Amino acid sequence: MKPDFNQMTYQELKAYVLANREDDDALAYLITNHADPNMPSYPSDNVEEMAKILNQHIEKLYPRKDAA
Repeated sequence: MKPDFNQMTYQELKAYVLANREDDDALAYLITNHADPNMPSYPSDNVEEMAKILNQHIEKLYPRKDAA
C-alpha cells in the first residue's frame, strides 16, 4: 500500500522517491506538486528563445575549455 503523498512533507516525499525509484506515481507527484515557487519560468511556445536560454545556462555550467 502506497503512502498518502498529499500528507508527506517535501523532504519525506523526496526520501520516499529516492528509496522507491520504481514508483512513477510518487515521482510524478513530487514534480507536479512540489515545484520550487522561486524557480523562474520560461516561455515554452518560442522554441528558438528556449534553445537560446538553455544554451546560455549550459555555457555557464560547462564553459568551453577553448574559450578565453
